[in-house]
Amino acid sequence: MRFDEQRQLHGRHAKPVTKRIRDRIQYGTLHRGQRLFAARIALSLGVSTADVTSAFAELSREGLLTPTYSADYFRTWVVTGKAKR
Repeated sequence: MRFDEQRQLHGRHAKPVTKRIRDRIQYGTLHRGQRLFAARIALSLGVSTADVTSAFAELSREGLLTPTYSADYFRTWVVTGKAKR
């Protein structure tokens, strides 16, 4: 696969992943104050961590997630809002 083909494929699941995570927040599967880890969410959804990280960034812009850093500078995300139905 050529590099430009790989770039086109990267992030192809980001929008569906964003919707799936937003739905989990909306329906209470993921609740306010809960810490989210991209690797765990990616594993549960069967997608790449890059797609989950892109989704987290979008949900952060919507005010649903807030990025945080722990003592070892490992980035996590915290659910801060509830999606509107």
